[in-house]
Amino acid sequence: MFTMVIKRLPWRGEEAKARLRAQALDAAARCAEFMAERARIYVPVKTGDLKRSIKVIPTMGGTKFNVVALMPYAQFVEFGSLHETYFIAPNPFMRRALADARREFPALLAAAKVVRPDEGGGHLGTTFTA
Repeated sequence: MFTMVIKRLPWRGEEAKARLRAQALDAAARCAEFMAERARIYVPVKTGDLKRSIKVIPTMGGTKFNVVALMPYAQFVEFGSLHETYFIAPNPFMRRALADARREFPALLAAAKVVRPDEGGGHLGTTFTA
């Protein structure tokens, strides 16, 4: 039979919650940076502007993280586009980065998805909370 003796732990109660919360936030921040770095690796580079625009933006006091590509044409690179005279093939750099991050941080990114600017948020990216 297994019995845990709580009294012998060096920290209890609110301190334990605070430590676990800090560890969760640290993991979420590392996950966001990992995903942003992978997106910078996968993004096609012509001028480098799109690559430089990929950022991690913490919100809600640092408990929510947005990994975004801030260039207006990022969604056309990610999802492709049909122009009057030509077709831009999709190059899913953000979705590939999210897939990599899901393999590394499955519990954090179970419900995360890449969203288009017109789906809310204003920028191509993904959002998740700790």
